[in-house]
Amino acid sequence: MGEITPPYANLFNMVGNIDLNEIVEETETTKLVRDGNGALLRWRKDQSGAAEHVDFLVKKQADWEKHIRPGLVDKSLYERRIDFKLYRDGLAKCARDNRFFTCGVVGAFDQMSPVCGHENLLVGMAMEPEWVVCTMCDLYVTASLEMLEILFDREGLPDGLPR
Repeated sequence: MGEITPPYANLFNMVGNIDLNEIVEETETTKLVRDGNGALLRWRKDQSGAAEHVDFLVKKQADWEKHIRPGLVDKSLYERRIDFKLYRDGLAKCARDNRFFTCGVVGAFDQMSPVCGHENLLVGMAMEPEWVVCTMCDLYVTASLEMLEILFDREGLPDGLPR
């Protein structure tokens, strides 16, 4: 058997509003962007790496219920959220190269933190655990599983799934 490929983990666009990505302000050195999760991010044009997290629209459950949850529960958007081509291309490349093809998804914590930031997420875990642990986490896991089913039904199964 050939080598094992890195998992294809960025197959799903899990932002609340898949049509939102607006430039709020741009200077010679930075670009301030409001992403589909409502996060305000400052990107430096002269450096690579992660954006500076300036602010988050979601700071508590009411914000999440209003701005993020409606987009994630809308199953009519699931096919738009799935990167079928990335999966199909990876599957074909691995078949050609005699490699073991794996497919995974980003874990719930790493899907939730871009929505409200680590600080708000951790405060939410302490102050509103039903929201974070049950409501948010459950929705991200359920939506990911449902999208995996759509993906696998259309494109076929991978050779394996990472733990």
